[in-house]
Amino acid sequence: MKPIKLTLSAFGAYAQKTVLDMDRLEGLYLITGDTGAGKTTIFDAITYALYGEASGENREPSMFRSKYASAETPTEVELVFSFFYKTYKVKRNPEYERPKARKEGTVIKKAEAELLLPDGSVITKQREVDRKIREIIGIDRNQFLRIAMIAQGDFLKLLLAPTDERKTIFRQIFKTNLYRDLQENLKTEAKNLNEQRSETVNGIKQYIDGFVADESNEKINDIAKAKNGELVVADTIELLEKLNAGDKITAEKLNERISEIDRRLENINGNLGRIELCEKAKASLEKAQTELADEKERFENLEKSLEKAKSKAPEIERISDEKARAEAELPRYDAVCELEDEIEAAKKTLSEKEKNRAESEVLCKNNEENLEKLKAELKTLSNAGEQKQRLIGEKEKSEERKTRLKELLGLLEEYSEKQNQLQELREEYLKLSEKSGCFSAIFEAQNKAFLDEQAGIIAENLTAGKPCPVCGSLEHPCLAKKSENAPTEAQLNKAKQDAENARKAAQIKSEACASAKSEADVLLKNIEKQICALLQNVSLDNANEAIDGEINSLNIALESINSAISKEDERLARKAFLEKELPEKERALSELASSIETLKADICGLVSAIESKKNTLEIERETLSFDSR
Repeated sequence: MKPIKLTLSAFGAYAQKTVLDMDRLEGLYLITGDTGAGKTTIFDAITYALYGEASGENREPSMFRSKYASAETPTEVELVFSFFYKTYKVKRNPEYERPKARKEGTVIKKAEAELLLPDGSVITKQREVDRKIREIIGIDRNQFLRIAMIAQGDFLKLLLAPTDERKTIFRQIFKTNLYRDLQENLKTEAKNLNEQRSETVNGIKQYIDGFVADESNEKINDIAKAKNGELVVADTIELLEKLNAGDKITAEKLNERISEIDRRLENINGNLGRIELCEKAKASLEKAQTELADEKERFENLEKSLEKAKSKAPEIERISDEKARAEAELPRYDAVCELEDEIEAAKKTLSEKEKNRAESEVLCKNNEENLEKLKAELKTLSNAGEQKQRLIGEKEKSEERKTRLKELLGLLEEYSEKQNQLQELREEYLKLSEKSGCFSAIFEAQNKAFLDEQAGIIAENLTAGKPCPVCGSLEHPCLAKKSENAPTEAQLNKAKQDAENARKAAQIKSEACASAKSEADVLLKNIEKQICALLQNVSLDNANEAIDGEINSLNIALESINSAISKEDERLARKAFLEKELPEKERALSELASSIETLKADICGLVSAIESKKNTLEIERETLSFDSR
């Protein structure tokens, strides 16, 4: 990955829009500068543009907003980079507060991301952008910090990383996954071949263990060697072929013996069959002789019965006529039974339809009553949702005021902190001022002593009758005395330097006090303006208490508004449900009424049919000879 152009706006130490054209640099280049110059911010910007996070562990995206930037300047990072001769552009902004476009106050600018691909397509969702960046570059943020952007000792992390992690990193860099996959596939294939070989060897051994031979077989020793695995495969195959050849010869001899035994057995079975038939014929003959004797006796009895029946022929003829007439009427009895069954079935159907009609009429009445109730309920919901927009407006106003009050609380806390800082600066200034006064006094005293010392030195070197090198006088009535504790010139210079340093320190602290006082005054004016706009006649001392009280009131009001909005939503949902449900219920009620009319028509038809069948049944019964079949 090669960065081409980096654009920073209100990001970290870069308050204004700053463009770094890295495409103009060739080969390796060094990002250097004094502490606080913004080197790490560049690393943070590149890492944030790619992965949505800083390059360090102690910096969060919420800290990226530059405190030196104006409120209107957006906080964002744009990185143009190339990868494998393709150019990409990624743009991100962290979540931060920005001023409202048309109103006072601020709103939260949500974190966003955008990735422009070489084909001109654009990805906008943060997760999709993160996934696509990792897919393009092939490494995640931690690996990127260790190999692609070596800064502030991070190269040591790569050197000290565990072997497995370094393998993963280098595999992703140099795209060697296919060689790892090939190696794994070869290992798997070799394992499978070894398993197949083991299965084949076990199968062969199982067959070899199944070799059976008589103790007299000349190959018995070779068989034992094969079972113990002492023979090579070729010798084992040759042994198996010889054993098979011997078994074939033995099998042929056994088959010949079996054929001979089968022929002998077939002859024996033929003789046994003939003997069995003779026995059965003998038994049948004896049985037939016994039955013949019984039949003769029965025949004699039947002849006697026949003579007796001939004497009753006229009575039999009369009874036969009555039987014929009765048999002729049997179909009419069947028709009567069938008619009775039809009447019973019709009565059962009639009872079921009357029951269905009664149940349907009760259900129809209940549905009509329920339908009227639902219509009445729908009328009460005719104004559902009318208050929702008003409630939403009140909610937005309350939330906006609550936000502004919280911001004012933050300003009051900031002002209190600045007052405390100003007091500390004033106390430090007073100490430094007092210290400066002390050093100045020491210097003045030492300076006077030093000057006095100079007069004493000159007086020691004066000669009577010669002019004074200072005033030119020839007479010296009162000579200056040299002091024993007078400072040296080096001591005087040091005292002067100490006094100057103390004065500068006091002056610097005084300027710091003035700057802090100016900031506090500006903040106070802003606070007073906000208090006047939000709280009107509330004083600065009572502002915190008033804000807390109003925020509590707003919270209560918001709970009430949210509850009212929820109720409106419930009424709207109920109204929509009823508007959809009522036509369906009316259609179902209409269908139920139609089915009731159909049941009434069916009942009338069944009653008429039953009466007709009853009349037919009575007529048929009157013409029949007997009451029942």
